[in-house]
Amino acid sequence: RQMCIRDRATTSEPVLSIIYTQTNANQWTGITNRLQATGVKYCVISLDNIKSAADLGDRPVVFLPNVENLTPTVAIALEEWMSK
Repeated sequence: RQMCIRDRATTSEPVLSIIYTQTNANQWTGITNRLQATGVKYCVISLDNIKSAADLGDRPVVFLPNVENLTPTVAIALEEWMSK
């Protein structure tokens, strides 16, 4: 499941998917504050919910802040997403 953050004044689509994990949870407030300060529209995706490339969405950028480990399933999904 994705949670998208958009500026209410615009209808433009988010350009960034950001991956949330337990390893970056303690830094999450700082991460989201910096993203919101830039005005970049983004979607938050839990690493636990990634099973395929489709779960990463259609955005051109995926940001994995402080993600230390990937399961084989997530690695394959990222590889398939990058090949698009």
